[in-house]
This record gives sequence, C-alpha cells and structure tokens, in this order.
Amino acid sequence: MLAFQLEAAASTQDEEEIMALAALCHFTTAICRSPDLQQVLQASLDLVIHQVIRAEAGAIIFLRDAQTDGLAAAVHQGLPESHPCLGKGFPEKCLCGLAAHSGKVIYSRNGCEDERHIHRWPGMASHQDLSLPLKVRDQIVGVLHLYLTPDKEIGEWELLLLEIVSGQLSLAIDNARLAAAIQEKSEQLHGLHTRLAESEEAERRRLALELHDGVGQNLSVLNLNLNRAQTLLPPDPGDKLHSCLTDSIALVSETADLIRDLTTRLRPSLLNDFGLLAALRWYGVLFARRTGIAVNIEGCEPTPRLPIWVELPLFRIVQEALTNVAKHAQVSQVTITEEVEEDRVRLVIADKGVGFHLPDLDRSGNSQNWGLMIMKERAAAVGGDCRFESSPWAGTRVVVEAPR
Repeated sequence: MLAFQLEAAASTQDEEEIMALAALCHFTTAICRSPDLQQVLQASLDLVIHQVIRAEAGAIIFLRDAQTDGLAAAVHQGLPESHPCLGKGFPEKCLCGLAAHSGKVIYSRNGCEDERHIHRWPGMASHQDLSLPLKVRDQIVGVLHLYLTPDKEIGEWELLLLEIVSGQLSLAIDNARLAAAIQEKSEQLHGLHTRLAESEEAERRRLALELHDGVGQNLSVLNLNLNRAQTLLPPDPGDKLHSCLTDSIALVSETADLIRDLTTRLRPSLLNDFGLLAALRWYGVLFARRTGIAVNIEGCEPTPRLPIWVELPLFRIVQEALTNVAKHAQVSQVTITEEVEEDRVRLVIADKGVGFHLPDLDRSGNSQNWGLMIMKERAAAVGGDCRFESSPWAGTRVVVEAPR
C-alpha cells in the first residue's frame, strides 16, 4: 500500500512529500522490528514533526489506561516539561479526551477560544489543535495530539499521512500490549512450573522419608524377628519351616534393598554431597543394572558447582530421558555428556536407537509427549532450555542447557 502511494507520489507530489512517504515506509518497517514501545512512540513523533508537519510544532502521544479509562502522556516533543497535559488527560474535558471518547479526528483552528477545550491553563498561547484517535478493532488505545502554530496550514495530504501514521502506531501499541500480556502469562506459567517442581520435590522427600522411617524400619524389625525365630527352632535341615523362614528372610532382605534403591532415587543424597556428575554416574550404574543398557558418562563437574536448585531439575531431566531410552530406543547403550561453558552448562543424552519423527509426536498426545513437555518445563523453570533432535532410525539427542 505504502509502496504504491510512494510510486504515485513520484509523479504528482514534490520532493519533500516523496521524502515523507519514504520516511513513512522506513518507519513502518522499523516498528515491525522493534520490541521497544517507547522507542516506537518517540520515532512516531520524530516522523510527524520533521517529515509530515515540517514546521514548528508540539506533539504528545497519550495512552489509554484500560482500567481507569483515562489518558496519560507517554512521550512528547516540542513542549515544556511544565505543560499541564504531560500529567493526565481527562476524557471529555479536553480535545484529546474528546477524540478518545468519540473515536473521531478533532481539529480546532484556535484552541484558546474553542469552547470544547475545557481543560485550560493560565498563559495558554494561541495555537491550533489536532487530535487523532489511535484505535484497533474499534477500541481506543490512545491519542496522537498536535499543537500547531496559528499560521500552519494542514492540507489533505498531511492529514492522510497523519492518519496512516496513526493507524501504524495503533497497531504497534496493540502489539506491544499483547506482547506484554503474553510475557506476563509466560512469567505466571513459569512461576506455576517452578511451584509444581518444588511441590513434586517436596512430595519425593516426604515419600523417601516415609519409606525410610516407616517401611524400611518395619522391614528391618521383621528381618530381625525372622532371624531370631529361625535360631529358636531346633536345627533340622529337612524341616519345611526352616526352609520357609529362610525364603522369607531372603525376600525381606530383597524388599529392603528395593526400598533403599527407591528411597535413594527419590532423594539422591549423592547429588547434595558430590554434585551432578557424581549423581549421574551413580544413577547410570543403577539404570544399567535394572535395564541392561550401559550408560557412558563423559565430561567434568563445573567449578564452582551449580546451585542445587539447578542441579536437581537437570538430574530429573536425565532420569526422564533415560526412562524414555529404556521404553522406546531399543539400544544397548546411551551416552550422557556434560559440557561446561563460561556462562552455561549443557547436558546431551544421546542414543543410536530407533528415533522418532518429531512432528508425529507433537500430534500424538501420548504419554511420551507429556514426558517431553515436563522435561522442557523443568529446564525453563531454571532459565534453561531443553530441545529434542531425532528422526526415524537415526537415534535421539536430548540437549539441555542451563545458566551457571
């Protein structure tokens, strides 16, 4: 649209107007790339005053507060800091407020004498007012207000450019607010993920304590009682009761070992005492014993150590990744590599198994997809990232990065 107007202007408008359209094209491109709303607002005033008005002028951009329905000055040019409108605008009590209320362009040839200009102040100089509402989807998001000298003539060409600027500016404001809302929701979600992880770890600690103090101790007492009962019986190698007690003692011992293994996995003391890499080596041995899949650990522990609140989520991510290897990869070994950089640590869990097609997984909605999402959330909770690289029959890499 703007490119078409620029081409048409080349044959019908003067050089200054062509330059104004070129500046408008540049402005439109710039606001699409800039995430900084304040910078966009200031660039808008530069464009309006220096390329469109091309004369002495003052300008304010007011933004609407959705909660109070009031206007507040966001940026201004060509006005003293003592100007009363740099505080708050008042809907229906000034021309800018009237523009916001009506959603229409408001022009006043003489702001000092215009009866609509209710909001006045002592020493108000003679001037013209031009207020352009900034709206998106019929919702007012702000007002662009211009203070012009009494002799400045505003033609249809300037008004067209101002309306184009207003339209682009309205979209920029709306996009910035949507981005801010998304960021706020993202931070809330991040907070929920963090609290969920904390709750999960608290529950793991509670279960580990109950297993150790309750089930573990009961098994120890039961083992002692069975051994004592066995010693109280007369020695008779062929006695079925002796045989039954021997089997029961073995079963209790095996169950106690399982409880100790589960307790340790729920709350790995090695992680607290010796760090992430030591805990991963220990867990790799347990995993290999349980699944028959060898775990190769490569790398070195960062110095100084990562905080425990970073190490723990990384450890849990590796646990989940190894569980997926056991369930799906169809391999005999997996490699875990810890890479330490100046500002971050990276864990890579790699196998040469059957792999999978990532887009298919995204559509499947199965439990594996849920597990991968949990891994990503754990990484995000500590300011990190977790990504997956895989394709059918080409293996899988889980890459986890976290700040140091």
